Amino acid sequence: MPQGSTKGCTKIAVGCSMKYRDKAKEVFKEIQGLGLTPLFPNLHHTNDRVDTAETSEQKRRFAEDHYRAIDEAEICYWITIGGRLGTSCILELGYALAKKKPVYFSEPTNDFTLDCYVKEFISVDKLERFTKIIPSEKIKQKTGDREG
Repeated sequence: MPQGSTKGCTKIAVGCSMKYRDKAKEVFKEIQGLGLTPLFPNLHHTNDRVDTAETSEQKRRFAEDHYRAIDEAEICYWITIGGRLGTSCILELGYALAKKKPVYFSEPTNDFTLDCYVKEFISVDKLERFTKIIPSEKIKQKTGDREG
């Protein structure tokens, strides 16, 4: 089950390179403090700063956990420190786009083929912005009126 699941709360799927696990844990807690529910599967799998998959089977399971979190979330947010978006995150981004989920990054990647899908860049220092965005995103999803 994705980390942070809480019935009735607005859900944000969060992703980032595991090189930034410590920052992801901070963001996770801050999003919770805003009364929202961050979904970041396997964030607490280990305390190491490495991609924790040891086999291709485990890597695939981790990816599938993230895809389920994206399915469950209203919006998706990638922590893109220094513009970094790794291969797994790019695959998750593609999945989120196919599911017509609104996409947000913390910083531009400086790759227009990725940045062109972003609705807004929201710094990890400005996460309260999500409390203003999410109500309108929920309305758009219910009516099927999506920008993009």
